[in-house]
Amino acid sequence: MIFDAASDAVVEPPSTQTARKHSERSDQIVKPSPFVSILIAAVVCGCGPKAPYDLAPVSGVVTLDGEPLAGGVVSFQPRADGDVAPGPGSTGRCDKSGQFTLQTIKGEPGAVVGAHHVRIYSHSSDQPVASDDDRAGAPRERVPARYNYQSDLTADVPAAGIEQLQYDLKTEASGDES
Repeated sequence: MIFDAASDAVVEPPSTQTARKHSERSDQIVKPSPFVSILIAAVVCGCGPKAPYDLAPVSGVVTLDGEPLAGGVVSFQPRADGDVAPGPGSTGRCDKSGQFTLQTIKGEPGAVVGAHHVRIYSHSSDQPVASDDDRAGAPRERVPARYNYQSDLTADVPAAGIEQLQYDLKTEASGDES
């Protein structure tokens, strides 16, 4: 406060008046309408547009010559229908009993509903196959090419999903392969 001798009054300096006006404005909190609050909550929660594909759970077991394919990888790649992109592929790693559960490359559980090309490998990308010179000790693909690189395997994933899909692979070709 400052005493103004000309008017015999006590006045506030301009800086105090400005600070008081800002303080009065900050006391007035703007509250959004309920509609805006719900809209913000929906966006933050991820309740946005649905993915352009449907997923269904897929799990199963892989054996090679009657033994579980421990550490193997099952890959489902959805087949395109015309010019429409079908969605992401899915993979699953086999545990020691040969069991796998698929998830998309985006980490979503399951596989895209529809037709798929299926490939099965005895190794994963962190264990590459032997090099061209076939050095001793390098991991080798144990699953025949007819199940992976040259695979004709297919699967149709229904909307309800597939539990306990069974792939009984053979190293020797026979007429009763899955």
